[in-house]
Amino acid sequence: MTNLQLYLAIGIPSILVILSWVSNSLHFNRIDSRLDRIENRVTVIEGDLRQFYSVTGKLEGRLDEISKKH
Repeated sequence: MTNLQLYLAIGIPSILVILSWVSNSLHFNRIDSRLDRIENRVTVIEGDLRQFYSVTGKLEGRLDEISKKH
């Protein structure tokens, strides 16, 4: 086996492994950023729902008062 064959036999798989590590690392960074955005959206939705239920409760209380007056 010549030196060139040896370099190719070791070098090509090594380069492919390194490239796959880099690719996976970039992929996980994108997933992390997407999860962060989803978490932020869920937090906003949770706040909106709390406000909605608060307003709904106030409106129900006012309707009860109006119905008692009439």
